[in-house]
Parts: sequence; structure tokens; C-alpha cells
Amino acid sequence: MRVLCVFLYRIDSDEPQHLHVVWGWAAGLRPYRDVFDNHLPLFHFVTAPLFRLLPQSAQILTAARLAMLPIGFASIALTAVLGWQVAGRKGFAWAAVLASACPPLVLKTLEFRNDTLWCALLLAAMALLLARQSRWRSFAIGVLSALALLTSVKTVVIALAVLLALATERLRRGGVVKRREVALFACAIAGGLLPLVITTILLARSGILGDFVYGAFGYNFLFRVHAARRIAGLVLLPLLALFIGRNAYRLDDRSRPFRLVALTIAYFVIVLLCLWPVITTRDFLPIFPLLAVIAAVWFTESRSRFELLPAVAIAGMLATLFHGDLWRPRSAEPQRIIADVLRLTSPTDYVMDLKGETIFRRRPVPIILEVVGRDLLRRGVIKDTIAAEMIRTRTCVAVRDLGAFPPNASRFLRENFVDAGSVRVCGKHLSRVAAGTDVTFTLAIPARYALRSREPANGAMLDGRPFTEPRWLDAGTHTFRVAGDADDVTIIWEKALALDS
Repeated sequence: MRVLCVFLYRIDSDEPQHLHVVWGWAAGLRPYRDVFDNHLPLFHFVTAPLFRLLPQSAQILTAARLAMLPIGFASIALTAVLGWQVAGRKGFAWAAVLASACPPLVLKTLEFRNDTLWCALLLAAMALLLARQSRWRSFAIGVLSALALLTSVKTVVIALAVLLALATERLRRGGVVKRREVALFACAIAGGLLPLVITTILLARSGILGDFVYGAFGYNFLFRVHAARRIAGLVLLPLLALFIGRNAYRLDDRSRPFRLVALTIAYFVIVLLCLWPVITTRDFLPIFPLLAVIAAVWFTESRSRFELLPAVAIAGMLATLFHGDLWRPRSAEPQRIIADVLRLTSPTDYVMDLKGETIFRRRPVPIILEVVGRDLLRRGVIKDTIAAEMIRTRTCVAVRDLGAFPPNASRFLRENFVDAGSVRVCGKHLSRVAAGTDVTFTLAIPARYALRSREPANGAMLDGRPFTEPRWLDAGTHTFRVAGDADDVTIIWEKALALDS
């Protein structure tokens, strides 16, 4: 079913964005400076070598998803390991089956996104945490946790949840910290510092450490979260943690791995809901396998429940089918946009899109027009320079979704760009032109322009010269005239005519 979803499930807007960043790494551009990114670097760094092997085509979206399959399967295998540790021999396989039939986990981990790798790394760290501890295992837990942090900043949330779960478990056993536990914790800290220090040194030597700090942290933290929610979170978090801690005795008849998993789930949900600025389904990806493990324990405790497991697994698969709308044809628009951009532009051209969905071309501005970027533009934290930068870089192609652009940029695109295929290109639509009438119009971007009309425009004159073939036009005011009436006349960027053929 997971392989089937690769080809049938809709393309999420985040997937081309991640591919655009990976393209920047593979093309030798400096990340965070030449290609803006508001994510941590590990996922893009490890997938850049694969990107170099793939051709520049619209099929990159499917190929990238296929590359995610091994990571998704690794998450399921790690769920089985966790199931063995918590549910034992009777329930470990069913833990993997339930995770495989969980709609959000199936659909989100097949997408090309950093959360897929993040989930696998956290599950690996959790599996080591539940095993019998040694100094080397604690060191490995620290390394895996740091790698997860270098993949997604949401690692801070689950790390806090695990620490609260460990603290609750320690308090349940008397609250005395042994010297060996201190040594194990120190090994975990040492393991966590190693990847972080190496990454910091590499970023500093590349001269992009400041850009990285702004893109991965400063930019995201500028997003405005309502003050009441922050206050409520800071007040409710310790109260809810205290409530869970006081009621943890209800888990006394369970094994230590079960208690740690259950407490981690509870604390993670509380911390995320109280403190995280934007909450989406993918934020819970590491929790779904843990829930599958807990469910496997519950179902295998009695024969009557155990008999329900096949029906639950089938219900999960059907829920995936309906949740993902897999019976409907997937929109081909993302692929059409990429194909049209590759056909119209060269590698040195700029394209104005929302957040990198054209993948293989540089953008004239660093700001990405997703929830954070739109909020910062709306509040004036970041100045809208899209129109000015498009003129400066002579950007002749843009996407058609004008509703996501800020007002000034949207107006600029409506006034100076026209539809061509699945994108917009620089030009001016003159509509109907009466015979012998001068029509004055302005162009914002200098380029080679051609005449496109529903019927041949007899005696077309542009700026007093015959306009029978494409020619270079400077930015500014121009005058157009025809000898006979002409309908649907457009002065359009010359390369856009290729889409008509």
C-alpha cells in the first residue's frame, strides 16, 4: 500500500520546497545564503548526492518519494523492535502492522520531507533507550538525538517529553539518582555534542553560520504566536506534568519500557500543544509508532481483543485509502509547472514561485510564501521587495497562484504578467485593438517580446516599426497599432510561444 501511495497520493507543497533546497546543495550553491531554507540541514545534506544522480525533469517528485521508501520501512522495522521491547514476542509484529496501517504515518512518511528521516532517527534513539543501558549505548542515544535535532527542531519537544518521562519514572522509584545514571547521562550529552560541534564548525568554515542561524531559528521564531496561548502553555505545562506524575502509579503493574513509552506520549502531546507555534499532523509522526506499540500491548492482553487485530489493521488500510483520496486521480499540476519552467528557462534564469515548487531554478527573493513568510510580510517585519527584485533579476516567469502573494507583488504580477501554460510570463494583454488606433502600454521587465493574437494582426506596428517578428523591448512605455481590427492581442515574452507549439 505504501508503494501504491507513492504514485497515487497528492503532492504536498512542502515536497518541491525540500527538493528545491536539495537542488541548491547539489548545484553547489551556498545553503541558507544563495538558497533560503528555514529547516535544519541534515536531511538536505544527506539527500544531495542522490539528487545529483537524477535528471532534471518533472518526474523528480516521484523519484524522490521512491527514495523515501527505505526510510519509511526502517521506521516500521524500528516499530517492531520497540514492540518486542514493550509488547514482547506476542505483540511485536502486530505493533509493526498497526503502524503500517496508520493513515498519517503511511502518508506523511512517504513524502519527500525532513520529517520522514526525523521520525526514523527518533525511533532508533527510543529503541536504544528502552534497551539495557551501557555507556556506549548512551553515547549512541546522544548521537542519534543530535542527528534528529539537525533534521528537525521539533526534536526539542520530544527530548523534553522523554526527560520528563525519565524524571517521573525516577521519582516513582524514590527519586535517588545513582552515580552510574549520572555517568550514562554524561555519555549521552557527549554523544549529542559531537554532531552539533562538527556541524557548527563546517557551517562556520563555509561562511554561512550566520545565515544558518537566521534561517533555521531567527526566521521561524519571528512568527507571532498569540500571547494568551504562550501564557496558557507556560502555566498549564507544569500543572499537567504534575498531574501525570502524581497519577503514574496507575502504571505500576506495567513494565518499565511500557511506562516510559506511555509517559513519553503523554508529555509530548502536552508540550507540543502548549508551546509549539504551528501544529500539524506531521509533528506527531514519532508518536504514531509509539501508539501502535501501546495498542499492540492492549490488544494482545486478552484473546477477545486479540481477535480484533486483523479487523483493526484492515480498517486502518481503508482509512488510509479514504484519508488520502487515493481513488481520485492525482493532480498533475505540480509536474506541469516543473515541465513548463524547464522548457521556458535556462539554468541561469530566475523564477518567482511561492517556496521553490519549480525546484530547478533560483528565486529572485529569499522570502518563502508559506505560513511564516506571509505572516512576516503582513506585519511588516520583512519588507515586500518582490517586484523590485524581479525587475532587478529580470525574472520573466512566475507561478499563477497570486492569492498567496502580498498585495504589492500580486498587483505587479497581474499588471505585468500574462498566463502561459501552467505559469505566468512577462507581457501585456491588450485585448481588442481597433484598426488605426494607438494603444499605449508599459512593460516592467526588458526582454525579447513577440506578438500573440487569436487571428493574424494585419499591419501590426510597435513604436512606429513593423512588428512581424520578436524583438527586444526595453522597460517603459510602448505604442501598438494595427491596420485592421484585432482580437485577443498579447505582447508576450518570446520564449512563451514554445508552449503554444
